[in-house]
Amino acid sequence: MIVGRVVDDSGQPVGGAFVRLLDASDEFTAEVVASRTGEFRVFASPGSWTVRARSSIIGSGDAVIAPVGPGIHQVDIKITTWTAGC
Repeated sequence: MIVGRVVDDSGQPVGGAFVRLLDASDEFTAEVVASRTGEFRVFASPGSWTVRARSSIIGSGDAVIAPVGPGIHQVDIKITTWTAGC
């Protein structure tokens, strides 16, 4: 299981962000919505995963995690604020 928090540039939680799990070939596997406090959890088998968070208001961010066995694996995702023209 992969658990974590989605935060903004200042470390504040980003509730309601969509969190996607992408496999090693960048294929979509699962999607969850972060809680009001930015927390999320998604089930994943061992392997290399990209966890991508996106907020329609703030921006997006990625983190890569490679669990090597069963258990709870922690990853936090920092969303980078979109700039004008994006």
